[in-house]
Amino acid sequence: LWAKMALGGLVVGALSVFKPEVWGNGYSVVNSMLHTEWAWQAVAAILLFKIVATGASVGSGAIGGVFTPTLFVGAAVGALYGSGLHALFPAGDLSAVSSYAVVGMGALLAATTYAPLMSILMIFEMTLSYEVMLPLMLACITGFVIAQRIRPDSVYAKSLASNRIARETLTAAPTIPTNRPRGS
Repeated sequence: LWAKMALGGLVVGALSVFKPEVWGNGYSVVNSMLHTEWAWQAVAAILLFKIVATGASVGSGAIGGVFTPTLFVGAAVGALYGSGLHALFPAGDLSAVSSYAVVGMGALLAATTYAPLMSILMIFEMTLSYEVMLPLMLACITGFVIAQRIRPDSVYAKSLASNRIARETLTAAPTIPTNRPRGS
């Protein structure tokens, strides 16, 4: 176990030497993507490095999750999609790329958690942007439906099942009788 965790830490550490943005939960990078213009090459590189770093970390058994990396990856994919559309149709507004990043966050979050309503509400609460509500709702529902068709269980299904089994085991465990008289 210690060797596996050390290898995962080594991979994440080596990647963060080249791209420090992959270190941590990614909120600051997502915030930066939403408020400043990024070159698509930088977003693509960080996206690739973050996916590898998250896989190494989670695969090694290190403490951490996939929730905030999901937001990170969704924002990066959305920003890349928006940048691609802007390259095809340059007359459009470049600031709309951040709207695509917001919608990407929601869509990927809904697809991985199987909770589209939570994704819609959470992303709206984070951004308070009424302009993206309709595309956000459409993307979250679409992501949820496609993900369910590809894989019937969410990313959290295994964890929830093991928690349920542990809870059932604890409640089904026989109690040890004591020889104390009642009432004492």
